[in-house]
Amino acid sequence: MPCFILFDIAALSGAWLIAYALLDLPVTFTALRSCMSVYVACVFIMLAFFRTYRRVWSRAHFKAFALIFISVLSGSLLADGLFCLTEKHVEHLIRVTLIFLAFATFFLVGIRLCSESLRGFVYVMRRQVLLQDPKIPRMLAYGGGLRFRSFMREEMAKVESRDRVIVGIVDDDIQFRGRIIYGYDVLGSVDDIPELCAAKRIDGVIITCVMTPEQQARILYLAGQCKLKVLLWEVYERELTPS
Repeated sequence: MPCFILFDIAALSGAWLIAYALLDLPVTFTALRSCMSVYVACVFIMLAFFRTYRRVWSRAHFKAFALIFISVLSGSLLADGLFCLTEKHVEHLIRVTLIFLAFATFFLVGIRLCSESLRGFVYVMRRQVLLQDPKIPRMLAYGGGLRFRSFMREEMAKVESRDRVIVGIVDDDIQFRGRIIYGYDVLGSVDDIPELCAAKRIDGVIITCVMTPEQQARILYLAGQCKLKVLLWEVYERELTPS
C-alpha cells in the first residue's frame, strides 16, 4: 500500500504536468502550488474515500478498476469546484481537467494491472525454458473452461515449480478447435490424445473440467494405450461435520 500511495502521488503529478505541456501552458511555481497540488490532493482524497488502498489488486474485478476512474473523475470535479468557489482562475480549466482525467486514470489503472501482467510474463518465460528441458514431464490439460482458469492461477503461483509443464489443451468442444485459451493452443479433442502423445512427447494428462464416468473411462483407456499418467484437478465444496 505505501508503494501504491507514492506512485499515485507521482502519477497524478505527472498527469497534471502532461496536461499543461500538451496545452502549452507555463508551469510556474504558483501553478504547481495552487493548481497541481489541489488536483493531486482532491483525487488522493477520493481514492482513499473509495477505499482503493484496501483492495488486493491481484484479486480485483472490473468494479474495483471502475472505482479508480470514479475516484479520479470525482476528485477532478472537486478540484474544479474549489477553483470556482474561490474564484481562482485556471487557464483552459475544462481541457486541463479532461487531459488530467485521461492520463491519471491510465497511470493508476496501469500500475495496478502491471503486477499481475508481470507475474504472467514470468510464467510464460519459465514455461518456455521448461519446454526445452527433456527431463521435465510434459502434460496436456483436458478442458478449457472456467476450471482451467482457476487451475492456471494456481500454476502461475508456483513460480519455482519444475515438476511439469503444460504443453496445450484438449477439449471436445468443436468451437475451441484451433483457438488459444489463456495463452495455450487447443490441440484437439480427447480422441487426438494418442496422436498428440507421439507428436508432442506427452507424459500425462491433467483433467481440469467436470466429466461423466464415461468420459473419464474414455480418457483412461486412451491414456493407458499411450502409458500416460492421468491426474484429476478438482475444485469443489463439501460439508464438514464433527467426527
